[in-house]
Amino acid sequence: MNRDEFTIAEHHFKTTDGLHTLYVHEWGNPHGKPILYVHGDPGDGCKEKNKLFFDPKKFRVIFLDQRGAGKSVPSGSIDNNTMQYLLEDIEMVRTKLKIDKWAITGESWGSTLSLCYAIKHPDRVSRLIIGAIWLGTDSEFDWLFGGGWRDFFPDLWEQLLQNTPKRYHQNPGQYHLNNVFDPKSKTSNKSLFELSNVEFSLVHMDEKKVPLNIDEFDVNGMKVEMHYLKNSCFIDNDHIIANADKLTMPINIIQGRYDMVCTPKNAYKLHQSLPNSTLTWTLDGHASSRASSDVIGQTIKMI
Repeated sequence: MNRDEFTIAEHHFKTTDGLHTLYVHEWGNPHGKPILYVHGDPGDGCKEKNKLFFDPKKFRVIFLDQRGAGKSVPSGSIDNNTMQYLLEDIEMVRTKLKIDKWAITGESWGSTLSLCYAIKHPDRVSRLIIGAIWLGTDSEFDWLFGGGWRDFFPDLWEQLLQNTPKRYHQNPGQYHLNNVFDPKSKTSNKSLFELSNVEFSLVHMDEKKVPLNIDEFDVNGMKVEMHYLKNSCFIDNDHIIANADKLTMPINIIQGRYDMVCTPKNAYKLHQSLPNSTLTWTLDGHASSRASSDVIGQTIKMI
């Protein structure tokens, strides 16, 4: 199948604040069921492989590159780049495309943004299909930056400590995160690389992915991501669970048992808060195999 032939339209929408131009790719069947794909990692953007989730004859898929990500410009910009602005952007795109109600799917950060949008605009969401759940809570940030994963990756932890001043060994991740955005720092990119190396190592169970090769290092994309992590994703602690009563649409949750970034307890906690949800466990990590993605794809086909 030549997937390029299913392009409906490509748009470049100016944001309401005038600072960003968002790239939006409509793909599939113009008369199909509308579904929004929300990419993971704030600075990453949509990928060609994301089309594999969808039957182009059945769905009208909306691929939106978030502020500073993918083909949206300016690339890597963190100006007016917050959760609140992204939620406004999604709603603006829905309005411009004259979509009354759509399904939404996303993994990792994509699950966070999808949930927050559904909380704010529940009447515009027909269903959520989300994986690798990140709720943006204090405990998740402590796990990631405080080294909650150290018992599973002792060598990675030791390497991180070796590249961190001794007085910050209690929370090396937080030191590097602060250093990335210190305007006086001469080692901000080095800290950005250290954080990227940790993330890549936790994401991939394939040993060939560890450590991160400096040639694979995307400075712009990672800086946008760290901007969100440094600011607790611009949401209050436990915002999603506290507003779970607004999420009345059907919700399918897919979670890897061995996810070292978005730990399984987040998915379980969310599921317990949502009587209208299903939770499917897969035997993989964050991005180690395609088991979770396969389940997401199968779930999308059934809606």
